[in-house]
Amino acid sequence: LMLLPVFLVPLTRVWGVAALVVGVWAVACAGALRVPYEGRIGAGGIADERGVYVRQNAAPHPLHHDFAGQPGNRAYGALVREAARSGAPTLLLAQTPVAGGAPGVTGVYNTLGFSGSVVPLSGAALDPIGLAYPLAAHSEGIVNGRVGHDKRLPDEWIVAERGAADVPEGLDPERVDAARRALRCGPLAELRAATRAPLTMGRFWRNLTGAMERTSFRFPNDPVRAERQLCGR
Repeated sequence: LMLLPVFLVPLTRVWGVAALVVGVWAVACAGALRVPYEGRIGAGGIADERGVYVRQNAAPHPLHHDFAGQPGNRAYGALVREAARSGAPTLLLAQTPVAGGAPGVTGVYNTLGFSGSVVPLSGAALDPIGLAYPLAAHSEGIVNGRVGHDKRLPDEWIVAERGAADVPEGLDPERVDAARRALRCGPLAELRAATRAPLTMGRFWRNLTGAMERTSFRFPNDPVRAERQLCGR
């Protein structure tokens, strides 16, 4: 605690009063000013995070995540471990495993932190809401969606981009093909190169000079519409 930056602030009357005010406010927030809902996400999109952890772990004072109250997370974790033990390339679309096109396990799950903790380091943890997955992050947002979670990349894009051996049941092969073609066109192809190509000096320079344009780039969630827009078809 002695390394906290606050200990580098000169101890003066002004700073002392400010620290006292902040301390009183912190106690008030912790003791009385709580969200009017527990264990869920409110109407404004803000979660009661501790309440969510309590509910997910079925424990009033959770110290470790065992997800006793969240069977979906437990099932996903079990599938990831099973796929890792098998050694076969696997793409996990939430709880639907399919033959993958890349070595190791590629897990696709909304809860990125949890997914990243169970997917092996030799694999990849992707989130379809785009917190860390560049392709999802540059897809069109959901109107009036939850702040920071207002994306939902359709599975057809993930199957196309990750090169799954077969189109999983329930997905439209034509939409997957359209996504594959769109990924090779214009700014979407450039986005993939910027995030996945070897970082040569030329690639570094293009990443630097194209950062502004690339940051604002968005493509339609519908692969067919995206192909028309990006490839001119």
